[in-house]
Amino acid sequence: MSDEVLKSIDKKLAMMTKLIALDVVKGRPFAEQVEILDNAGMTPAEIASCLRKTPNNIRVTLHSLRKRQKGVSLE
Repeated sequence: MSDEVLKSIDKKLAMMTKLIALDVVKGRPFAEQVEILDNAGMTPAEIASCLRKTPNNIRVTLHSLRKRQKGVSLE
């Protein structure tokens, strides 16, 4: 396959991934959306693109989520 065909396939797969991700988190609170997408293995830049936020906003949200989870004790 040519590079042009591979780039076209990659672009379409990225769009499909974004649409599926948006459907999965639809209607959930923002922090929960970020957590779900992070747990699915998406990078902050990919999450930001899906949720129309900045990557920095996503990193701050992830930091807050992790800090909150760290403070929760199972004892």
